[in-house]
Amino acid sequence: AAAVERALDVLRERALVWGPDDNLRVVRTVRELLGPGPGGTGPPLAQAAAGYRPSRLAQILADLGLPGEPDPPAALTALTRHLSRPATLAALLEQAPAGARQLLTELDAGGGVGTIGRADRDVTAATANGPIEWLLARGILVALDGERAVLPAEVAVAFRGGALHPDPQLSPPELTASQVGVDAADRAGAGAAMTFVRRVEDLLDEWALDPPVALRTGGGGLGVRDLKRVQAAVDGDAFAAALLVETAFVAGLVATESSGTSEIFLPTPEFDRWRAFGTGRRWAALAAAWLASSRVVGLVGSRPDGKDKSVAALGRELDRGTAPEIRLAVLSELASLTPGQTTGAVDILARLTWQRPRRGGALRPDLVRWTLTEAELLGVT
Repeated sequence: AAAVERALDVLRERALVWGPDDNLRVVRTVRELLGPGPGGTGPPLAQAAAGYRPSRLAQILADLGLPGEPDPPAALTALTRHLSRPATLAALLEQAPAGARQLLTELDAGGGVGTIGRADRDVTAATANGPIEWLLARGILVALDGERAVLPAEVAVAFRGGALHPDPQLSPPELTASQVGVDAADRAGAGAAMTFVRRVEDLLDEWALDPPVALRTGGGGLGVRDLKRVQAAVDGDAFAAALLVETAFVAGLVATESSGTSEIFLPTPEFDRWRAFGTGRRWAALAAAWLASSRVVGLVGSRPDGKDKSVAALGRELDRGTAPEIRLAVLSELASLTPGQTTGAVDILARLTWQRPRRGGALRPDLVRWTLTEAELLGVT
């Protein structure tokens, strides 16, 4: 109870919830952001099935063994009352064909709505073939249109056993820490930092004499052959090579310049100023630029959305707006540990998911993992 009250206090302070404890209301913007159903569910059954014909509703009631109703609103009320009982739904699913329960689990985890094709097909309990049609015939799934079906909110809660959140996490997951030691961490970090600074200087000295040509297509960037030349200087590590050129770029040490009909990558005047500093200040400039960058090195070489050409280092397709936020959040979790301790990507991802459930999307697990790798190569960790 105390944890619930603390969470409620936070929501009140941020003006997300209002009203007395026995009549709490959520502000409209929250409802719009979280979707039509509570707790990550789909819309209520009455809303989802509002377009069903009276004959279709009557058939579903009959297939469930329920008496007929005089009009669609009464039919929807009866259907909702029946399917929102956990015991009733559990008994129904005991008779379901193989795969039906797994299908509901996947739909529930994905927000309740799924694309199944011909979702609005006319089907009855007698004619149903396979788990999808079995669920549609009984109103457990409802067709939103010709392609999408939904697990209605009341049915989803019943499927979860009658609780909106069967295992609510009112506190963030704990980090599992392991001991490395302050001295060992400092030595490793200092060594990596010095190596990174030296490699940036060596790379741009080489590019000053033999500048690579920027790609003309696919968002520009560095060609695969030129990136492999950099890769040879970092012990064959393609990820480290991409991080090296991208960090030099976001720090303003390299830029494109016209050369005849082409664009080439050349060191900037800032590089001359940078190399005059001591190693510590040079490293700090690189690390600060990396921390604030929206560029995602891990995407180099990938083919998003099935494109023919892969994403190039120094190209225009590497920006992701959530990258700096997630990068800082990962380092903040590490910094919250006792000096000399570390933890893993799985624990950090669980914490960030709890703290920012709607940020980062499908790329968040990769961003967490890539941030840890990049931080190690830079000497930040």
